[in-house]
Amino acid sequence: MRCRVRLSQGGVAKLRRDSSLSLSILKPDCLARGLQDRVMSMMESSGLTIVYTERVMLSRMAIDSIYERCLGRDFYIQQW
Repeated sequence: MRCRVRLSQGGVAKLRRDSSLSLSILKPDCLARGLQDRVMSMMESSGLTIVYTERVMLSRMAIDSIYERCLGRDFYIQQW
């Protein structure tokens, strides 16, 4: 997995004033199929700059928090 981090002193990502941050989450099937480098390349070729990557296993509570607006909808499976 590639990791590009541009850090200022103190370990904080230095961004231009007109920059914004977005969170991208690659789902398990993407990782299982080995597509992470391809997805990241697509992001970069569209003009995005990847400043930090981390691979973590999210808890059920964290997933429900991220997808809170989907809770209770037919397509959202709340139990694994």
